[in-house]
Amino acid sequence: MKAGLLALTLVLPVLAPAQTKPSPQTKPVSQARPVAQSKPAAPVSLPAGVKAPLVVGAPAGNLAPSPEFKPPKAGIQEINFYQLASFTYNPKEPYEPAPKAIPNALPDWIKALNGKKVVIRGNATPVAIEPGGVSEFFLANQTDPCGFGTMPRINEWIYVKLAGRKLVDIRAPAGGTVEVLVKGTFSVKEDIELGNIVSLFSLVADDFQ
Repeated sequence: MKAGLLALTLVLPVLAPAQTKPSPQTKPVSQARPVAQSKPAAPVSLPAGVKAPLVVGAPAGNLAPSPEFKPPKAGIQEINFYQLASFTYNPKEPYEPAPKAIPNALPDWIKALNGKKVVIRGNATPVAIEPGGVSEFFLANQTDPCGFGTMPRINEWIYVKLAGRKLVDIRAPAGGTVEVLVKGTFSVKEDIELGNIVSLFSLVADDFQ
């Protein structure tokens, strides 16, 4: 009996099916880390009482690329204040309405507008009021040229004179302006007083609407 049990004990391991080794578990694929989202740009900090420029962060004059001007029509170049304001005259005084005059402050494409016939739309504020109408006025993008105590920057307004001593009727509400379309000869000249630029753009208007 013992001999039979011994023989059975020796045979069973041979007859038992060989157990396969468990396959090694594959390591989980590492998940890609989410791309860090860029932080939104911090808002431009303006000095107290300063109105934001038409074009925030405009490059210095000699570095400013030319904006896209439409092709002239009948010899008249259409321009707008966002194009004129797309450069900073003096980067050390970007918010001054009459900054210190510096060399190379004007980009070539601004200089190229000098003497050209242009058409531009803006808000007119009378300057020279005579019996029968207005002969000179400020033209600016904003409805309030003083900006509630803040003057527009040197390249955000134009001094306009009517050609041939013409007079136009600009009836603006008290302290307000009138939107107009002006055609005429554009001038670019750095008018400097005591080292500061006090005027840059002027226009002799042939047509006023």
